[in-house]
Amino acid sequence: MATPFRLLVFIILWSASACGHVVDPPPEPPRVPFVEAALIAGATTTTVRAGWLDSERLSSGVSAPATLVDLTLTDETTGASIRLTRHDDTLYLATLAIRPGHRYRLAGRIEAAPIHATTTVPEQFVIEAPVGDSIMLDSASPTSLTTAVGYRWRALGATAFVVDSAWFPPGQTATRAPIGQMIVPHRPAGAPARLLRIVAVNRDLDEYLYRTPAPASNVFGGFGVVGAAISAERRLVTR
Repeated sequence: MATPFRLLVFIILWSASACGHVVDPPPEPPRVPFVEAALIAGATTTTVRAGWLDSERLSSGVSAPATLVDLTLTDETTGASIRLTRHDDTLYLATLAIRPGHRYRLAGRIEAAPIHATTTVPEQFVIEAPVGDSIMLDSASPTSLTTAVGYRWRALGATAFVVDSAWFPPGQTATRAPIGQMIVPHRPAGAPARLLRIVAVNRDLDEYLYRTPAPASNVFGGFGVVGAAISAERRLVTR
């Protein structure tokens, strides 16, 4: 999962003075352990990005591989836990059921650096409008390329909402408003139905992804996020 954020690193370099005295530059800043994970209610496998914060590509939030990542994901509500397994250089997998309302803890080490983070999965997500499992759309035409769909929903334990296949005015894919409109693009008549996914994210993910001017990390001993979300789907049908 790529994440937009800005992290400022200040390095002061000293050079030789007029009298010839040379001051050694300060040592390189210590490497920062990096973790990103989004626990989705109903999932049985979670992908975790872990390693070192790449100092050469800080603005893109890229992690560099670590020699050893020893992390365990624990459901603190039930006590069940699983040790992460390596998937590739910076991606790891945790096979553990993610349940609404449960609190989870990711803890362990990235090489010699201890880290930990906790998060609670939103407990409930109810879409009150649009009603039903399908949203009916008109086919695309030269004068009408989108439909404004009114929405109303509520989520216990979530602070922001994210959509795909649509957007919120004036062009955002995320909002904190539980009532409003979303804009859905039309498709040609007879086009196959597609899914609109609506994801309600908890405060940990919200403040990491959307807080300005800088993201908030909830990873102790490092940087990144362990957050959680709950999702719902609606079919987009062109008539």
